[in-house]
Amino acid sequence: MNKTLLKIIITIACVIALGVAAWNIAFYILAVRDAPAPDDSAYKTVYNPVPPETNAIVTLEKLVGKVKANLDDYQEMNGFVSEEEWESFLQGDKIDFEMQVPVVVANQEALALLSEAMKKPTVQFAPLHAEDTLPSDSDSPPANMVISATLHTDEDGKVSASVDTSALKALSKPTLATDFFAINKIARMTWQNTKDGKVIFAWDDALANLQFTKRYGIAENVTLINFLVALACQTSDSDLMIKNIRDLEDKEIAKKAAAFLNDEALRPSDFKKCLLRESYAMVEVAVRLGEKTTPKNPREALKFRFIFKPNETRQRMLDMLDAMGKAIDRDGQKLDVPPPAPELDRNLNFIEKYAYAMKPNAIGRMLLQMTYDNINRMYPNTLGSFAPLRVNACAFALRAYWLDHGRLPDSLDELAPEYIKTVPLDIYGGKPVQYDRERGVVYSAGPKLVYGTGEFAREPYQVASAISYCWIGTRKSKQMDRQ
Repeated sequence: MNKTLLKIIITIACVIALGVAAWNIAFYILAVRDAPAPDDSAYKTVYNPVPPETNAIVTLEKLVGKVKANLDDYQEMNGFVSEEEWESFLQGDKIDFEMQVPVVVANQEALALLSEAMKKPTVQFAPLHAEDTLPSDSDSPPANMVISATLHTDEDGKVSASVDTSALKALSKPTLATDFFAINKIARMTWQNTKDGKVIFAWDDALANLQFTKRYGIAENVTLINFLVALACQTSDSDLMIKNIRDLEDKEIAKKAAAFLNDEALRPSDFKKCLLRESYAMVEVAVRLGEKTTPKNPREALKFRFIFKPNETRQRMLDMLDAMGKAIDRDGQKLDVPPPAPELDRNLNFIEKYAYAMKPNAIGRMLLQMTYDNINRMYPNTLGSFAPLRVNACAFALRAYWLDHGRLPDSLDELAPEYIKTVPLDIYGGKPVQYDRERGVVYSAGPKLVYGTGEFAREPYQVASAISYCWIGTRKSKQMDRQ
């Protein structure tokens, strides 16, 4: 009996030992096993710096700290102007020449730098260097919309991971972006002047600024925040031009504005290049941080390699970004790309969270999911900034037509190719922009895709992210239409 019991005990011990050995072998295989390094050459930066004296960015970087665009910078206005009135003034919604003079005078140096930069033949940002990236202690959101994972080890060599959503120095140039945006607001003030009591608009200056913001937005190594700033500048520039369209009597300028906004302004394909490149840079940051913080303890190193697999994460990121790029090329309102990994819901219970963490590459899956969520939120919102550019292009073509004929055309097809190369296509739905000849209005179908009713044209103009429309001609033109 004792021998039998001993055999049972030995058998059980052997089974347990074999089970532990099998688990360790399986864990080791899962830990060290990673996908082959993917071909990510399309996302790699080849940097050939241009001479500093020819680079507009070198000049623009001198703007930092020199732009005075806050109400607090003007003591004489404090207490007399509210923050809302100040912002409306900066946007060009409110023309007040008494306010404009001190602002323009105070920013003469910054305006001169902008003018100098516009004359430079090249626009080139320095590339992102993930290996130089350090998490910031700031609590502000990431200036370039990129979230990075901070991987670290404690004193005992145990690996942990956290998400750092603060701005990363090497991944953006927030001060340049902020000051470039501010000086563009101030530059727009100089386009509206008075002569004999009449407002005179500087159309040539406005067109030159539109062309430069395009160069800025598609510059080599441009970061996402700088692209979005350039897009915001183009939208604001063209909106201010539309507000002065009734006073535009030069047909050639109207045609130039229409051609630029329809054919040369920033478009989703430009956004795609910047968005995908910078999203992929997030993974590179995590990989570099992981390489620097890999534990020296062999067992902890295995654990680290289990929870984060750089090559697998890179490959899945490339697959996801490729699918998103194709979706953007289709001009869809939404990306409609399946998520790259199961979502880590904050409402999961302890067991569900533990089960998520026990699967290989937990950190990689977390990074993929965050990138997926960020892009999915950002893309539809950005479309609202592209829509006004095409609508405004059509408005200028209609203005040029009216200056020739004294009336508006029966349909937009009459504009091409004399006044615009092709009829602008609405960013929403891909059909020609909406046109109501009777009321002299052109507008976007909007994200709800409302066609043919003019409903969006009746909404308040301030909802410009979802609704974009503009009036053509003057009251006189409407009277001529009816005759």
